[in-house]
Amino acid sequence: MDSQSKEIERQFLEAIALNRNITGDTLVAFLARFSKENIDKTHVNLGESLNSRWNKKPLDSPQKIKDQLPKICEIFKKDGWTWEKPNTVGRPSEEDSEWRQLYIWLWEIRFPEWQQRQQQLVSSQEADSRNNQNDIDVLVQEVRSRLLPFITDTDNDIGTMRMLSVNQSIPVDKIYIDLNVLEQISCEVHFSGLRQNFDPRKPHDFDRFGLSRVQKREDVLSVVKTHRKLMVVGKPGSGKTTLLKSLAVECIKPEIDLFNNLVPLFVTLLDFTKKSQENLSWKLADYLVDLLAEKWGKCDRASAEKILSQGRALVLLDGLDEVVSPNDVEKVLDAIKEFGYRGNQLIITCRTQSQRQLGGFTDVEVADFTSQQVDQFVDNWFTVVESDSQTSLAQELKKQLRVKDNKYIAELTTTPVLLNLVCVVFRDEKGNLPKKRFTLYDKAMRVLLKSLNRQPRIELLTLAKKEEFLSDLAFSLFQKNDYLPEQLILEEFVEKYFGADRFAARELLETIETETGLLVERSIGYWSFSHLTFHEYFVTQKFIKFNGKATDSEIKQLIELHILNRNWDEVFLLIAEQKSNLIEEEKVNE
Repeated sequence: MDSQSKEIERQFLEAIALNRNITGDTLVAFLARFSKENIDKTHVNLGESLNSRWNKKPLDSPQKIKDQLPKICEIFKKDGWTWEKPNTVGRPSEEDSEWRQLYIWLWEIRFPEWQQRQQQLVSSQEADSRNNQNDIDVLVQEVRSRLLPFITDTDNDIGTMRMLSVNQSIPVDKIYIDLNVLEQISCEVHFSGLRQNFDPRKPHDFDRFGLSRVQKREDVLSVVKTHRKLMVVGKPGSGKTTLLKSLAVECIKPEIDLFNNLVPLFVTLLDFTKKSQENLSWKLADYLVDLLAEKWGKCDRASAEKILSQGRALVLLDGLDEVVSPNDVEKVLDAIKEFGYRGNQLIITCRTQSQRQLGGFTDVEVADFTSQQVDQFVDNWFTVVESDSQTSLAQELKKQLRVKDNKYIAELTTTPVLLNLVCVVFRDEKGNLPKKRFTLYDKAMRVLLKSLNRQPRIELLTLAKKEEFLSDLAFSLFQKNDYLPEQLILEEFVEKYFGADRFAARELLETIETETGLLVERSIGYWSFSHLTFHEYFVTQKFIKFNGKATDSEIKQLIELHILNRNWDEVFLLIAEQKSNLIEEEKVNE
């Protein structure tokens, strides 16, 4: 007898016993004596195997079996079973005994009936399951069809994005390019060794400390398809929000085979936080139901709850790092944990250094653009943003970025936000990268600093004040060869510079990081300018713009002081470029 048959027969006997309330030692005797595999065993042999199973251990186990059998037969007689005692003289044979006749009746009459009922029950459950599956499939497709025009509407924030110095909203699917991700998070690398061994003459090392160049890259879509719970981290401007928006748009399009059986729900965690504070409730499931049924109005609440309970949602949670209060961050994390998995697909985005561990989630980091991704972004940018311009502009920019003399500009194209700035300047320069790098840096920095709209509490920051502060900070660090300062050093600098407290100093650093990406927290407690070029640019500004336009003798003294320090080479070249610009401007004004 195979194990499956034994299991079915055991289930039958247990079901019979349960229906007739057979318990205790009577149940032990019933399951043992009426089991098919024990039918040929004598009471003596069977009794020996039951010694450890009796509730009340008897002196004579075989006799206890015999004592229980009449009780068992009486239970079934009450249930309608009858035993006709054979017309024989004396005691009936074992084959004709009362319990053996009950055994035959159970297995030849009741067992087939029970099997038939079980098969009918399974068939009914399978039919119900198919009907339920059909119901949820139909519901999901109905809701998806209602969401399609809503998500892809050019007036909807989900399907569009804003870009620096670009006046109109851009459809996400027209500008987005597939990203790569890294499995090792940069802030998890042992940072002290990298800081000690950093060579500022190797700007590639500065930007990502070599991580993106040695790690294996993976296409983000393949990772999303593989992991149902994903934490995507990245530095400011790396494309995290655009990724989630793109997933929502790609998911909802019927012609694209990407999660086409799920309902996309895009959530800004800052909005969730504000709503939770208003409602005094941090239930993510309730918020998602309200979002789909009430705010978006694409189904009733019962349907929204069914979609979530059946695991048919693609839940996109954007911007954990934008939740400011540490207490609120904990509440958001608890809300995500309480929401649980429920079979839904969950993707969270967060700035790298604000990353928080969540059980069951796989963490990946957005990688820098490859040269192929740069080319694709440039093509998309000029096709969508500058649709009226000549298509040759995209080809010309790609060509100029490959010119050896422009390698320092090309190094800035590693993220969408920086590459967008290069495209803006190239457009404004009528299809030419500025002949002098300083001109491009100056235009790009001014665009970024103008985007710093959220004013910290220390004082009103004008554009000139922002530039002057960053120039003084850059020069102070550069003099000390401290390209990767500790947060404490930066906070102390801000405190002295503005006369602010420690909390306000930290707030200013975080605001500059979030809104411009010029300063970034590389690892917990360690900061830098996001690119060495930016650091060098602001050092140059310290002398040319905020040092009373340094005289030639002052610049000469600076050169003499640092002439043997190769780290200053780029600063001197930028100073020379800017001085020549000023001389040319003076000649024009004459």
